[in-house]
Amino acid sequence: MADQEIRDKRNTLAISNLNSVNSTCARICGRREAFRVGGLLLLGGALPILGGCGDSAPQSQKKFEDMLEAQASAYEKANPIQKPLVRAERARRIMELLPTRSFEGWAGKIAKFSTTLGSVSVDIASSHSSIVSYGQGFLGDSSRPNGLLYESMKNLHEGDRVTFSGSMPSDPRDYVLETSLTESGGMARPAFYVNFTSLKKR
Repeated sequence: MADQEIRDKRNTLAISNLNSVNSTCARICGRREAFRVGGLLLLGGALPILGGCGDSAPQSQKKFEDMLEAQASAYEKANPIQKPLVRAERARRIMELLPTRSFEGWAGKIAKFSTTLGSVSVDIASSHSSIVSYGQGFLGDSSRPNGLLYESMKNLHEGDRVTFSGSMPSDPRDYVLETSLTESGGMARPAFYVNFTSLKKR
């Protein structure tokens, strides 16, 4: 076999493997770029992705967020009559996966911190799904019931990877409280309100 033919076959295999990695990293990190340097195919931002794109989410989180992504896709394809039915099906599935509305040891990255007149809010982007986020706003200081959580947050920064636990308030329509202003937004990129009980840097 000619040297050029061997190189072509190797390049084809490399591209195939790269597409598989890109697909996984796009789902977790929202990135899909590839580029060539010195004859080698590399992921855009190769070192950060390969070092931090490993999915550290527990199975309970993966099942929950995989379901949310499937329902988001179904909602997008549905006609106006079907869309409320998809939302109701999502609520039923949430109830099955999180019957107590609580969870432990989920993984994410702090997307935003904000404070206003003593009120603290935190938004966490999932480490598993690129469309799901979790957040809470509360009055925080060391003397309040959630004071220990507030104290632990003092050393966290936007971009930190964290492990978090908590519970979601109940909601009559979605089973858990989803905070988007529109139904379409809540189905496409759900943001859930969480009463955090633990928030630790990984």
